[in-house]
Amino acid sequence: MAVLTLYTNNFPYGNSETFLESEIFYLASSFKSIYILPFEKAAGQRILPENVVVLSPVKTEKWSKFSIYLHGFLSVRMLLSNPELRSGLNQTSFLKSVKYLGYGILTKKNLLKRIILGSDLHYTYWLTYSTFALSLLKKEGIIRNLVSRIHGYDLYEERGEKGLAFIRPFTVSHLDKLYFISNHGLNYLRNKIPSYSEKFNLSRLGSPDPFFTNPVQSNDGLVVVSCSVINKNKRIGLILGALALFKTKYPSVSVTWHHIGGGSNLREYIDKTAVMFKESSIDCRFHGQLSNKEVFGFYRTTGVDIFLNVSESEGIPVSVMEAQSCAIPVAATDSGGITEIVDDENGLILKHDLKHDELAEIMYDIYTNKNMWLKKASLSRDFWAKNYSAEKNYSNFAQDLLLLAKS
Repeated sequence: MAVLTLYTNNFPYGNSETFLESEIFYLASSFKSIYILPFEKAAGQRILPENVVVLSPVKTEKWSKFSIYLHGFLSVRMLLSNPELRSGLNQTSFLKSVKYLGYGILTKKNLLKRIILGSDLHYTYWLTYSTFALSLLKKEGIIRNLVSRIHGYDLYEERGEKGLAFIRPFTVSHLDKLYFISNHGLNYLRNKIPSYSEKFNLSRLGSPDPFFTNPVQSNDGLVVVSCSVINKNKRIGLILGALALFKTKYPSVSVTWHHIGGGSNLREYIDKTAVMFKESSIDCRFHGQLSNKEVFGFYRTTGVDIFLNVSESEGIPVSVMEAQSCAIPVAATDSGGITEIVDDENGLILKHDLKHDELAEIMYDIYTNKNMWLKKASLSRDFWAKNYSAEKNYSNFAQDLLLLAKS
């Protein structure tokens, strides 16, 4: 069996990169051993299979601007002589290009101290500076097989760091394969760099089967759930504004809104809703950051009418997969790859520029048509089983990586 090195942002540390919690077990069953090389370390560590070893992070301390720019200026000849890097000068200033290059070179320098050179395959979970650094090593003949996944912030230029767009053409040119989690993302990058599209492959993510379905909501009101970090992109304020209008227009209808997920302004939302909906039929409950196990524990015991996702931009959210796997219908704004997981049969596609009053009316329509939404709930589970089952998707993906490792 082959040896794999997996490069992550933080995993297995912290609580991000949740998809890997499932994927790592399928990879471990296919490879003799796996080394994980995170870019940075965070608090806490997830459980791993026995044949997985975690290496020291690439970045153990903050890198000074002086060091970043110094490494960039010392590599200017590479910038000017390589057409794929030089093309980035059309998108940004020379000084910023030097900064991006310097960050990548510094990543390479630190990564080279920790890398397992005997690995049969190097797999990066994000198309970031670690992938760029490995591309440099592949060009120099130090490593052989290199693949990467690409998701959202590392793909869509309007969401991500500009430096990632700068290094992308060079990086992709040295990959054996690049795996996309959605057709939307694949087509997006195909339009950006069509000359490398033969390397592009669709490999959907997946969530584990919970082996239960969400209980039917038992009271006469409406139960709404959202699950995300609280930030500008997730537009949690849109749900809050809709509930404020709902309270005024339909004061006799009780609504319970559960939000799962943390964020720097979580406390602000808790305090704000306590005042806004005091002595009203609206009940807002903020659960903060929950583990995957805790999320499924919530869905096992709490009947839910609708899962809401109103993000400005999305890839294919794990939160939507988890809800569907529990037979919870989803209403989501038309952004990114959402239409590949939600449709008007298993849920509802909301227009991207959705307004507060429109969302309030949609909530009322769900409340008054619960039998129709129960049918959508069943179709939601069926769609998940066919398209986003972790067992199905990750088993196929692991076998594809194993074939590359042996090539």
